[in-house]
Amino acid sequence: MTATELDRDVGLGGAVALGVGTMIAAGIFVLSGVAVGTVGAMAVAAFLLAAITAGLTALAYAEFAGRYPESGGGYAYVANVFDSDLTYVVGWAMALGYPATAAFYLASFSEWADRFLVPALSLSSGVPYWAFGLAVLGGLLWLNLLGTRESALFQLAVVLLKLAAIGAFLYGALSAVDPAVVADSVRANAGTLAEFRGLLFTSGLVFVTFFGFETIAATAEEVERPERTVPRAIFISLGLVVAVYALVVLGMVAAVENPEFVAYLTTELGLTSADAARAFVADSGAVTMGYAAQFVLDSIGDWAYLAVVAGALLSMVSAANATVMAGSRVKLAMARRGHLPEWVGRLHPRADTPYAAVLLTGGAIVTFVVSFTVLFGGRVGAEAGPLGLTTLAGVANVMLLLGLSAVNVALVASRWKAPDADRAFRVPLVPLVPVLAVLLNLLLLVGLQIEATLLGVGTLTAATVVGWPLLDPDSPSTTPSEQPPAGDEDVTVLAPVRDESDRSLVTVGGALAAGTGGQVMPVSVVEVPAQTPPSAAERRAEQEHELLERVSTGVSDEYVEGRVRATHDFGHAVRAAAEEHDPDVLLLSPADAVEVCLFGGGRTLLSSLEETFECDVGVYRPGSLREIDSVFVGAADGPHAETAIAASAAIARATGARLDLYRAVPSGTSDEALRTAHEELEANAGSLRDVDTRTLVEPTAEPQQAFLDRSESADLVVLGSTDGRDQDVSVAGALLRERDDPTLVIQSGEGEVHLPLF
Repeated sequence: MTATELDRDVGLGGAVALGVGTMIAAGIFVLSGVAVGTVGAMAVAAFLLAAITAGLTALAYAEFAGRYPESGGGYAYVANVFDSDLTYVVGWAMALGYPATAAFYLASFSEWADRFLVPALSLSSGVPYWAFGLAVLGGLLWLNLLGTRESALFQLAVVLLKLAAIGAFLYGALSAVDPAVVADSVRANAGTLAEFRGLLFTSGLVFVTFFGFETIAATAEEVERPERTVPRAIFISLGLVVAVYALVVLGMVAAVENPEFVAYLTTELGLTSADAARAFVADSGAVTMGYAAQFVLDSIGDWAYLAVVAGALLSMVSAANATVMAGSRVKLAMARRGHLPEWVGRLHPRADTPYAAVLLTGGAIVTFVVSFTVLFGGRVGAEAGPLGLTTLAGVANVMLLLGLSAVNVALVASRWKAPDADRAFRVPLVPLVPVLAVLLNLLLLVGLQIEATLLGVGTLTAATVVGWPLLDPDSPSTTPSEQPPAGDEDVTVLAPVRDESDRSLVTVGGALAAGTGGQVMPVSVVEVPAQTPPSAAERRAEQEHELLERVSTGVSDEYVEGRVRATHDFGHAVRAAAEEHDPDVLLLSPADAVEVCLFGGGRTLLSSLEETFECDVGVYRPGSLREIDSVFVGAADGPHAETAIAASAAIARATGARLDLYRAVPSGTSDEALRTAHEELEANAGSLRDVDTRTLVEPTAEPQQAFLDRSESADLVVLGSTDGRDQDVSVAGALLRERDDPTLVIQSGEGEVHLPLF
C-alpha cells in the first residue's frame, strides 16, 4: 500500500518574509506619496484603517488555514464551504485581483526606473517608459516557467534589503520631523465630510499594500504546522508593515511640508513656482518618495539615494513575482475544482511548473499594464488618459475587497454548518467579527474612485460570463484534507528512495522490519519547483507510486507501507517525514546522508546526523542481501554498538544468516577486562536464542586494522559509530569508502537503542 503526502518546508520566518515581502512593495514607495498628497499626515490613519480591515479578514484566513491547509487562499476556503456559483465568482475575483496587483507593481517599476534610474545611470531614454515593466514581466514569466528553488532564506534576505532601503530614507527624513508641522497637517485634513471621504478613498487605495497576508494563506499547504504558523505569520507581518508605513508617512510629511524641498522640486523639475511644485506633489504622489529620498539624502551622496531607488525597484520586482506565483496557484485550484478547463492545471512535462496557469496570469498582467498605462493611461504628472496608476490600484482593490468579503461570509456559514468541527484557531465573537469585516470591506469599496469600481465590477462580470462555458462540472474536487493521515503507522524503518538504484535500501529496511515485526516505509520524494504547489504534482506522484512498487519487490507486502512525498526540497522532506512518522531507524545512502543532515559547528557527517535526527540513523552502502550467510558486527560497548547488534540481529533473523559479534581490544588489556568483554558478548548472544551467533574478543596492537581484516570476507558488515570514539569514526569511513559488499554504519538516536533485540 502506498499513499501521497505533502511536504511542508516553510517555517514562521519564511511565512513572515513572504507576507512582509509582498506588503512592502510598490505600495510603500508609490502609494505613501499618493496618500500624503491626498490627506497629509492623516495618511497614518488611512493606513491604520486599511490594516484593521485587513486584520479582521486575516482572522478568517487564520481559522481557515488550519481547517483547510491547501493552496488557493480565499478561493479554496470559499470552495470548501459553498458548493454554489458564489465559489466560481470568488475564484475569478482572486484570479483577476492578483494580476491587477502585479500590473500595478510593474507599472510602478516602469515609472520609477525611467524617472530615477535612467538619468542616474546616464542610460538611453529612447525606450518607452512602460517597456521596463514589461521586460521585467517577461523575465519573471521565464523564471516561473523554468522553475526555481527559491528558499525561505532568500525571501528573508530580500525583505532585509527592502527594509535597509527604507531605513536609509527614514534616516534622512525623520531627523527633520517637526511635531507641530505634523499636527497642522492632521488638522488641515480632518473634520469635514469631504475630508472623511478623502480618508476613505486613501484607505481603499492603499488596502492593496496589506494583501500580503493572503499570499501567506495561499501557500498554507507548504507551511509547517499551518494551524499555528499561518495566524502568527499573518499578524506579525501586519504589525511590522503598519509600523514601517507609519514611519514612512511621517518622513514624507516632513519632506513635503519643508519649504526647502518645495524649492528643490521646483528647480529639479523646471517648474515655474512653488505652487506648481505643491501641485505636482498633490497630483504625482506616485513618484514623490523618490524625489524626497533624493532631497533628504543629498548630503550623504548619490549612492544613498540610488540605494533607496534600487530597494524600491527590488521591492516591486519581488512582490510582482510573489503575486504571479499566487495568482497561478489560484488558477490551479480553480482547474482542480472544474471552474477552469483541465488543461489550465497541467504541469510542464520537464520543468514541473504550471505553465498554462503562469502564461494565463502573465497575459492578464500584460492586458492590465497596457490598458492602464499605454492605451488609456499615461505618465505620472503628465497629461494622461482616463486611467493610470491610481485607477489600476483601485481596480485591484475592488477585486480583492469583493473576494475577501466572500471569505468572511464563508466563515459564518462554516460555523453554522459545522459548529463542532475541529479548528486549531477560532475567530472570536462570530458572527460579529466577520460581519464587521464585511462592512469595513464594503466601506473601503465605496470610498474608491467610481471609475475604478465600475471597471473592477465590469471586468469581473465579463470574466465570469466568458468563462462560464468553460466550467467542468464533472471535475473532481481534490484537496490535501482528503489525503490519509500521517504518522499513525508503527514505522520501524524509513527509507528515502530516489530511483531504482535504492532498491537495496528497501531490501535492508524490509529485513529490519521483518526481523522485528514492524514495517518499512519507503518514501519516494517528488521535488517540484517553487512555482508549483506540492499538491499539484499528481502526474509525478503516480509515477513514483509505480517506482515504490518496483523497489519493494522481494519484500512481503505485510512489512511495506510506502509513501510519495511532494516537496520543494529533498533534505527538508526527509527530515519532516522522520519527524512525522517517528521511525526507529532512518536508512540512508551515503549521498543522501550528506544532503539531509544539518551541518554546523565543525561537526562531521556522523555527528551531524546524530544531532539532526532523534531516531537511529543507518548509512548503507548498497549491495544485494538476497543471499547472505554471515553478518559481521562490531560489538564494542555503548548504545551505538547495541544498536548495531539489534539491527544485525533483525537482519539475521529475517535472512537466516549467522551473526558474528566481534570486539577488538588493545594489546595488553588486563585479564579481567578481557573476561568482562567475553561475558558481555556472550550475554548478547544468549539473548538472541533464535539467531545462530558466534563471538570473538581479540587483543591486537591495531584494533582498527584488525576489524577491517576480519570483516573483509563477511557478506554484510554492521558497525555502530559515534564521534565519541575516533577509531569508530575512522573505521566507519574506511568501510563506506573502500568496501564493495553491503555495509551498514548505524548509530543510536539520543543515546538510546530503539530497535528491540528480540
